[in-house]
Amino acid sequence: MKKKSSIKKQLNVFTISTSVMIIGLGCLMAIYIFFSIYKQSVIDSTKTAVYGLKSNVLEEGKEQISSFSENLIVLSETTLLEDVSKRQTIWDNYINSVGSHNIELVQIWNDNTMVFEKNTCLDNNIVNFIAPDGDNGVIMLKGSNDAGIYLICSTLIKDENGDTIGKIKIAQQLSDQSFINDTKRITGSEATIFIGNKRFLTTIKKDGVYQTGTTMDPKVEEAVLNKGNEYIGKVNILGEPYIVSYAPIFDMNNQPIGAFFVGKSVASAYKFQLHITVYMLILGGLLLFLFYYIARRWLIEHIINPIQRVSESIKKIAEEDYEHLHDMPKTKSIELETLQTSIQIMGDSIVNQKKKLETIAYIDVLTSLPNRASLYGKYKDISLVENEHSLSVMFDIDVDNLKYINHLFGQVVGDRLLCQVSDILKMIIYLYPEYQIYRIAGDEFVVCKEGDYTLDEIRTMAQNILSLFEKSFSVDQYNISMTVSVGVAYTSSCSGKNCIICTGECKDRLETLLKKAEDAMNRVKTNGKNNFIIFDPSMNALIERKALLQQELKEALKNENLMVYYQPKYNIKTSSYDGFEALIRWKHPQKGFISPVDFIPVAEETNLINEIGAWVLEKSCVFIKEFNIKFGKEFNVAVNVSAVQLLSDGFEEYVCKVLEKYKLEPQYLELEITESVFVNSIDIAYEKLKILRSMNISIALDDFGTGYSSFTYLKALPITTLKLDKTFIDDIVSDEVALKIAESVIQIGKSCGLEVVVEGVETVEQFQLLSKLECDYIQGYYFSKPVSEQAIYSIFEEEK
Repeated sequence: MKKKSSIKKQLNVFTISTSVMIIGLGCLMAIYIFFSIYKQSVIDSTKTAVYGLKSNVLEEGKEQISSFSENLIVLSETTLLEDVSKRQTIWDNYINSVGSHNIELVQIWNDNTMVFEKNTCLDNNIVNFIAPDGDNGVIMLKGSNDAGIYLICSTLIKDENGDTIGKIKIAQQLSDQSFINDTKRITGSEATIFIGNKRFLTTIKKDGVYQTGTTMDPKVEEAVLNKGNEYIGKVNILGEPYIVSYAPIFDMNNQPIGAFFVGKSVASAYKFQLHITVYMLILGGLLLFLFYYIARRWLIEHIINPIQRVSESIKKIAEEDYEHLHDMPKTKSIELETLQTSIQIMGDSIVNQKKKLETIAYIDVLTSLPNRASLYGKYKDISLVENEHSLSVMFDIDVDNLKYINHLFGQVVGDRLLCQVSDILKMIIYLYPEYQIYRIAGDEFVVCKEGDYTLDEIRTMAQNILSLFEKSFSVDQYNISMTVSVGVAYTSSCSGKNCIICTGECKDRLETLLKKAEDAMNRVKTNGKNNFIIFDPSMNALIERKALLQQELKEALKNENLMVYYQPKYNIKTSSYDGFEALIRWKHPQKGFISPVDFIPVAEETNLINEIGAWVLEKSCVFIKEFNIKFGKEFNVAVNVSAVQLLSDGFEEYVCKVLEKYKLEPQYLELEITESVFVNSIDIAYEKLKILRSMNISIALDDFGTGYSSFTYLKALPITTLKLDKTFIDDIVSDEVALKIAESVIQIGKSCGLEVVVEGVETVEQFQLLSKLECDYIQGYYFSKPVSEQAIYSIFEEEK
């Protein structure tokens, strides 16, 4: 599974990535633009430098040699008038006064006498070739592998009569190594003068030696020397790349005799680029840090901190802390402000819904009294130690004959009567503030006291409760006489040693105290009602029977004396069977069949119910899987689940494992629960049922109408089916009120989107009436009693 990270970390990564991308792209673009400009500037600078070199060498050389030639003519004409012995001295003095060390000259008289100054560029052949007789003031460009590039000026010497008496040839060498070196120093680029295709003068060195005499690149030679064009571009010189500019040198016949070269080594350019790149990266790093710092501060202030505050608020909601939701600082973001407002509204809504749910869960809708869940919620986790803060006395009050009253006067009258009963009992709280009252079942109320008590006080309170019901009650137009049966239990009513149903910890258990009060109340019912009895450990043989049943039930489970029977469910719409309810049966070796009504409560008290329930679930899954395969059906099987079993740890995981173990699709399994599962732990039960429904397992609410919850649960609970108890339909054939009650309950179930199953159908008249009331399924002896697996197979084999 991919590891999760916080939004703060993700935003940091995003900020760094974005910063790197933006600054990186910016640096790359800047480097690219700079290098493009730099490359063009190198090309332009070499081009400019080669033109400057050409201009300096040629144009300035021409001006210099022209000026020298003109002055020399005047001097020569003067020199002719002098003695021959003085002529050389006059020449030398003039040349020295000019200071031009690159000047060479020869003076030729008509008698072919020659006078030379230096002798590098000029010799007889060259003199005669360049300046034939008759030329005057002509400047010519010439190149020689020995002398390099030089200018020659030929001038005639005439006497006062205008007759030619001789001629002067002047030559100037246009460049030397120092000039080329100065060019490199000024331009920062390598410089070369080519004579032909060979380097005559150059600043390019290899192994410390000037590379004179080396040749020009062939493609450059073709462009410059053969075609007389300039060349600008990139070439390899002595194995090293250069950015270069070549300018051809033309002679007097306009033929290329050499070239000027200025170039910059690519390696040096790359070195410069590397330096620039390093500087740009350093600058980019600083900008990256600055951008990241600013962006991170902005993100923390405007996004991360508000989101963290929102997260803390949601966490507080999860912890049921709603007080500080409206203390969140305002944010500048519209979206986050909307989110904060939504969370505050959600928190307020949760508070309101919680209050409503608490009212529904802990307050009886009919009487507005605290219900059984409220009683358990207050005292379940409190040790019932004998002190002023513990629960010490409990009165279990049951309305006598309420079922008969409901049948006689109708459910509405019965409900109004219960409201009057609750109003009367509330007088106890007014007169005795240390008492609390709860409605824990349809016709059952509990009055509790905390702290000290006396037996006389208990007896007096029980008599007072009975006296409150001595007169008749007026409900609508009816005057109804009614009595109650009261069972009393208190925390020291047994020693823990001689009490059959208790252990040494009996004083610490609410369930035990309530059970004792219920047992005492049931004894009152058995003895004729309208009385009270204080629980006595020795008074009830039923308790002893339960203790014996506990031991025998353990042995039955161990010896496999338990069986699963199946009762078919009849689908009214299809007029056929399409499912079963699995029912556990216990066949005792000596006592025969023992009713589940007797041993299931014992199993729940001893936690044997988990083991028994698991066994029934697996047997039922195996049965329905094999049955559907054998008969080609798609029946489902309903399995009863007790409150103890449902609320046990890992129950939903166990159900999932059973389905996987036997490869049974979830839609073929239905779990039946009773309203008792919502008394002690409504939140836990709700979550477990929601998980089971998410697995596509059907959930049925069994024995509806016999418990202590209200119709409000029907829409709130994750159930799919409503099963009406047999008591709803016992009198529907003979009692119009009973029929209307059954019809109302069926319609309520249908309006809540539930399938309705009616149990306990025994006669054809009941079946016909229920068919008209549009319930979905029917169960009962009218169709079949619960039978063994073998009997089910036999029945369907016969139909087949």
